[in-house]
Amino acid sequence: RKARLEAELSHASDIQFPTQLTSRTQDDVFAMLLKQERLIFQARSEGLDTQVKALRGLREFLQKELASLEAQLVFLDKQIGSIQKELTAVSTLVVKGLAAAPREFSLERALAQVQSERLSAETSLLRGRQEISKTDISILALQEGRKNEVTIDLRQTQAELDAIESKTETARRLLYESAVSAPALLARRADAELAAPIYTIFRLSADGATVQIQANETSAIEPGDTIKVEIPLAADETGALDLTLSERHKAPGLELKAETAGNTVGIP
Repeated sequence: RKARLEAELSHASDIQFPTQLTSRTQDDVFAMLLKQERLIFQARSEGLDTQVKALRGLREFLQKELASLEAQLVFLDKQIGSIQKELTAVSTLVVKGLAAAPREFSLERALAQVQSERLSAETSLLRGRQEISKTDISILALQEGRKNEVTIDLRQTQAELDAIESKTETARRLLYESAVSAPALLARRADAELAAPIYTIFRLSADGATVQIQANETSAIEPGDTIKVEIPLAADETGALDLTLSERHKAPGLELKAETAGNTVGIP
């Protein structure tokens, strides 16, 4: 669809489909889709061409009519000039008493009639020019309307493609995580659950200094002691936490500190 809209927008004679589609024309589904897009492209192009040709035909007819009206105006101008000359001569004779007044009146009526015909022809000429302008505007509006329609459809299509691409990428990432990352994470969590906690007792000595004492689950604690419990994280497959068993107490872990309230407290 995007390729068809781009072809319509550029007034191309045919659709240039991407190679990702043309390389799969052996698939009946893809072949049918490409054929449908070509048929839609052809129908829309022919429909627009038919409307534009009709308007251009009307414009040519109006131009011929204008040419006829312009020729008619030239003829009427000559006729008006001839009648005016004759009227001037007759009026002179009427003043001298050598011609009858009805002849003068007849020429005046003829002159008025021809001038009226000229005015009507001139009005028709102006209307014809106005109709030609309207026809040009209609052709332009038709072409611009199709262009705007295709532009809007192209933007919507691109937005839909972007959304599909985003969903596809998300699905691909989730599939990768479910196939690779999730098992590795579960394995690391299982290792962490099986790892033995590391206990450290912080105790104030008689001189006020803090002494660290490595402890275990059965170690006794005294009032004022602070206990730190570390749960070491298991190393991942990439070696991000590549620790040996003797170095795991240095790894970042969950730290728990508690003040004791009795003389001795067993650590469960």
